[in-house]
Amino acid sequence: MNASEIVVKTYEGVSVASFFVEWTVRIASAFYAARILADAADVGSHRLRRALWTIGFGFFALHVAAAFHFVHGWSHTAAWNATARQTAELTGWNSGAGLLANYLFTLVWFADVAAWWCVGSLYPRRLRRTSIVVQIAFAFLWFNATAVFGPPFWRPVVAAFGLLLSATWVWRVRRERGER
Repeated sequence: MNASEIVVKTYEGVSVASFFVEWTVRIASAFYAARILADAADVGSHRLRRALWTIGFGFFALHVAAAFHFVHGWSHTAAWNATARQTAELTGWNSGAGLLANYLFTLVWFADVAAWWCVGSLYPRRLRRTSIVVQIAFAFLWFNATAVFGPPFWRPVVAAFGLLLSATWVWRVRRERGER
């Protein structure tokens, strides 16, 4: 089955498929942001943070499955071509290589969730450099998926999140130093 053969139901003019694809990633983004903010503020229990991270990944996995089913007809080639077209429209570079970054992102997030469940409360003590590299890579990919390649309404959301994250980090540093 290819993407053009998929029958998509609509409800009041909204495609059920696009609704599912879009809202699963929006919910995943909310859980991703909540976990990052909890880490930045150093609030919330280990279990809460792990739950936020796991639920975020679950919704992201649903998003990937929905996109492959409804948009690309389970075809890597269709996904590659769609990524190349979107990249060319935005940057002038006709390449679907961003799809490989998305595959890697999904795999690393899954591995990170699995590691957290396997080692439990020891997870936050893992090598700090590893955590920083993973979160920088995630932030870069998430920024590109939302502010660069996403719909225009994501830009102010991303800007607001960046400001909130920065303020949270400053608050945490000042709190740890005993400053007001």
